[in-house]
Amino acid sequence: MMDTSGDINSSTAAIPAIPNDAGDGRWMAIFWKDFFEPLHCLNFGIGEDQTQNVLWRTINGEMDICHPQCVVLLVGTQNYQNSADEVAHGILEIVRVIEQKQPKTVIVVLAIPPRGQKPNPVREKITQINSIVEQQMKQTYPKHVFLHTCSNFVQEDGLISHLDMNDYLHFTNDGYEKFLDPLLEKLQQILKYNRADELLSSASSTNLAEQSRTTISKSKS
Repeated sequence: MMDTSGDINSSTAAIPAIPNDAGDGRWMAIFWKDFFEPLHCLNFGIGEDQTQNVLWRTINGEMDICHPQCVVLLVGTQNYQNSADEVAHGILEIVRVIEQKQPKTVIVVLAIPPRGQKPNPVREKITQINSIVEQQMKQTYPKHVFLHTCSNFVQEDGLISHLDMNDYLHFTNDGYEKFLDPLLEKLQQILKYNRADELLSSASSTNLAEQSRTTISKSKS
């Protein structure tokens, strides 16, 4: 459960802040073109963004220029100075704003990936953040999805392989593929469901229109 004993409202992780955009710096997965361009995705990620930066952009127009069926959110690993509760609050605040601006959109929040070859305090903090966000989303945002895509990165001995993260932070090619596969599967499920729902709605409207024409035709005869 989230610790609300402190003044969480003063947390910098949940206060909109203009991002420090040092050049292009946009997060671009190695397999972006193969995995996501066919789904007509847009990449709004900026390297080194913290929760407050994403929140600022979300509030100040980034979610006003399109109407996506799905939004994927991965943020929080750069919030070094914030506690687990504060980072979780920041992530949930972004979800709240996106839902407010795009009520028909499904939001997929990705668990923050683990880091460090061996168990360490930062990894423990990340685990706490993911746990808080997952629990709160189930309670507050059941329509949306919290997705673990790195569950198999930490081995039974607690170590992360250099074959997945060459520096135990950034993904290798194999690591990216393991990370992206579950996300791609989930996106395809969501988009397929939405498309089926659209077709059903369209078919229902057509049937109603046909029934209306039939009724009018009968009333004139």
